Amino acid sequence: MISVQALLDRIAPALAAASVARKKGDGRRRLQREDDAHAAYRDGLAGVEAVIALPELAAARAELPAPPLDPLSEAGRLVPEVVELLGTTGGLYQRLGDLPQALRSYGEGADLETRYGLPGTYNRLNALKLELLTGGRSLADLSPRLLALAEHIRLSLDKDKSLNDSGWVHADLGDCLALLGRTEEAGRAYATFIAKTELRSPERTLDVLKKIAKAMHGNADADTARLEQAIATLQGQLGTA
Repeated sequence: MISVQALLDRIAPALAAASVARKKGDGRRRLQREDDAHAAYRDGLAGVEAVIALPELAAARAELPAPPLDPLSEAGRLVPEVVELLGTTGGLYQRLGDLPQALRSYGEGADLETRYGLPGTYNRLNALKLELLTGGRSLADLSPRLLALAEHIRLSLDKDKSLNDSGWVHADLGDCLALLGRTEEAGRAYATFIAKTELRSPERTLDVLKKIAKAMHGNADADTARLEQAIATLQGQLGTA
């Protein structure tokens, strides 16, 4: 049986290569070279999916212990890397426009994040967003999970002060609060995100919410107008056009 360290040694270069491929694809997409962008995303995806498909990794995942997870144990070292692997896979599928596959990957990562109470929320939040984008659930259906996720992020920030240095944690909190219609709190979270990441334009923080609102409109979601109003309010707070 392959060791956990050997698995980690396989995961790390796949994640690094996927990061390079994602950035390359994003750059090509900005230049409107869509075929080249897709080729880059597929290159990155091939690497991470090859690792996910390893029988040894499947066996290690099947033998993961019940929570709580000792971060110094072999499982404690492996789980965060598997979570990142699944989130990376979901992100690449999403860029390729394959939302069902993206949701599947995010969902697997979200299950691990939830099971072990991990501070990271990338998979959980993106799974919720994908459910809205695909029309699988309404905003009202997902609101209890969004509220629980927002509270989890707040508690994690209070518990681990080092998380405050990650602007993206505050972006996740802002997304949850915006979807819940708590625009004043969302604005403060986004402002912190912008300050910590030094983005030139805060508009980027609202792009996905706009796509969600558009999808909700197409699905006749009863809360579409509320989300559209929250986005408009946040644009005013953040000084975007």
